[in-house]
Amino acid sequence: MIKCEAPTVTNMVKALEQKGLVYRQRDEKDGRISRVYLTPEGRDLEGPVYERWRKQQDKLLAGIAPEERILLRRMMKQMEENLF
Repeated sequence: MIKCEAPTVTNMVKALEQKGLVYRQRDEKDGRISRVYLTPEGRDLEGPVYERWRKQQDKLLAGIAPEERILLRRMMKQMEENLF
């Protein structure tokens, strides 16, 4: 779950649709639901985006010991729970 308001998600999907990266399709069983899928152009970006995300994560966590990362994760999860 991404914990975003519905209008925020709708606007993000619209922007990605306009760029030709995703498309929506009504669910066959429940017409109230729209499924979002990557287009071939969107799928082509999947690898480069993942790689960029991984490099940023490596930079962000550089110099933080594994046990400190575990503590950081636990603390951030608690902060998230405190908000919801």
